[in-house]
Amino acid sequence: METSFKSITNIQRWRRTAIALGSALAMSLAVPAFAMGTAPSITSSGTPPAGIVGVAFSYTITATGNPAPTYARSPIPPAPGLTGFNATTGVISGIPTTAGTFSATMTATNSNGVDTKPLTITINPPPTPTPTPSITSGNATGTVGTAFTYNITATNSPTSYGATGLPPGVTLKTPPPSSNLGLISGTPTTAGTYTVHLSATNGGGTGTKDVTFKIVDPPPTVTSAGTASGTWGQPFSYQITANQTIPSGGWGSTVTAIAGVTFDPATGLFSGTPTALGTFSGNITATNTNGTGTKALTVTINPATHTAPTSSFTMLPTAVWAGDTVTLNGSASHTNPDDGSPLIYTWQQQAPPVGTLAISLSPEPPKEVM
Repeated sequence: METSFKSITNIQRWRRTAIALGSALAMSLAVPAFAMGTAPSITSSGTPPAGIVGVAFSYTITATGNPAPTYARSPIPPAPGLTGFNATTGVISGIPTTAGTFSATMTATNSNGVDTKPLTITINPPPTPTPTPSITSGNATGTVGTAFTYNITATNSPTSYGATGLPPGVTLKTPPPSSNLGLISGTPTTAGTYTVHLSATNGGGTGTKDVTFKIVDPPPTVTSAGTASGTWGQPFSYQITANQTIPSGGWGSTVTAIAGVTFDPATGLFSGTPTALGTFSGNITATNTNGTGTKALTVTINPATHTAPTSSFTMLPTAVWAGDTVTLNGSASHTNPDDGSPLIYTWQQQAPPVGTLAISLSPEPPKEVM
């Protein structure tokens, strides 16, 4: 009985051992089947977007496969400047140094195989830089109280302008409308010399320039009347006046000379006693450091007021008898309407008539005939 029990026990042990060995063999045969995986297949494009010389470039090689593949590229670098590479992620990177089209090969590898694919990398030259604007407009002059306009001009098509240090009353306009681009305008209120800092900007940068705006006071304005009148033989005066201080010698006249009247450029005064009749015309001026103001002037010299004649007479003898000879002496005077001088008439008549009525005039030669 003892022997039989031991035999049975050994048989069971052998059975269990066989089962264990069979399971192990089955597992050893199954694991390679599950672990076989797949070979790599590159899925990324062989023509990445073009790069630019001097601009950072990056491209990633991608692929399927199990286990995950590792990557390679050739030549090394695939284009000048693309020196960066990560074999695990497939990232090619760098800063291109040379423009052109470069051919390379990308590779994906795992334990199940290798895949390759052509790679064409295009590197463009850097874009031509936009030149910085250069301001070409220069200095300007304006007048207080008078509209002022100035256009900033520059090369290389600026898209915006700037201006600082402008005179009071003047500003830089901004679009719209487009005509406002670079326009400085307004009415200056204060005289002075202003240093204005101008700027012009485009995609290439900003150009600057300092210019001078000189704002001056306006020239004087002659404020005295443009007409004047006087009388022959009577004192006459006319004073030029202006809205600003005029220095001595700053007054002027081109009015036709009036006999008996003088003009003083130190004071701007016409004065004297006219001895000629008529109309005298020309320009009068007032000049100072701001300029010259001009006005037309017409002076009229009129004759003296005409006086009615006055007369007197005497009769000799004062008492007469019929047949006596009577002499009548008469005289009269009035103002000469031509030049204002006195004009005297004298006459004599006898009765009974002796000869003809005689009239004499004084002064001689006669200036008026009755």
